[in-house]
Amino acid sequence: MARHRLKGPIFRRESGSLQPKRAIILAVEGQVTEVQYFEGLNEAIVNGRTRFPNDVVIHVLRCTDTRSDPGSVIDLLEEHIERSSVYSDVLLNRYEAQDDDEVAATREYPHDDVLGIVIDHDHRTDLRDHIEHCRAKRYDVFLTTPCFELWLLYHYEDVAEKYSQEELYSNERVSKQHTFVSRKVSEVSHSNKRVDFERKMLPNLYDAIERSKKLATDIYELLHKPGTNMALLFEIIEGTRRSMWDDVKVNA
Repeated sequence: MARHRLKGPIFRRESGSLQPKRAIILAVEGQVTEVQYFEGLNEAIVNGRTRFPNDVVIHVLRCTDTRSDPGSVIDLLEEHIERSSVYSDVLLNRYEAQDDDEVAATREYPHDDVLGIVIDHDHRTDLRDHIEHCRAKRYDVFLTTPCFELWLLYHYEDVAEKYSQEELYSNERVSKQHTFVSRKVSEVSHSNKRVDFERKMLPNLYDAIERSKKLATDIYELLHKPGTNMALLFEIIEGTRRSMWDDVKVNA
């Protein structure tokens, strides 16, 4: 019997056969803002409404409870990996293996897929420990300092030109509902928490990527400076980068 090698957990039908898509698996903090953003981005990519190749699919893993700290987000990703491995074993049992080594190799998580987390800084003192755990496991870490709303703000404004790094990094609470950054996003978007990706994010996506490069982008610089390394995610989507860890040096 011919050997069927399964390359990823996500497939699409084309011309009557199953064709694998490169999957980007993202475990995210929160249950609203990040989920709506990445699901909107995925829909735009899959339907050819961006300049990015549509042979990639973004799969969002969300927390189902109130826990949204980096440790819980990592747990969410690792639970997905464990469940995917079990599912792959079930599929493999349907086929006749050529040898045991081939079975063992196939049971590894697909190398073409990207495994990552999307987290906020939020002045967490244990953040570096979580980053080092992900580095050892080769999980991509997409970090925004002080919070994901800063990445949203890049879609509307040239943040580096308009605000001081001190006020961005401190991100002081200005009301029961808002910090400094989330208030600015609410003001310019004329909405509270809902992310209208198609109408408000997509038209300015490429500007946001370029604007974000004016502040900190290195994962270790982001431990003590405002900014984001989200631009690296789009290099991965484009296929010009394999991992956000490429060329990253460990800093003190």
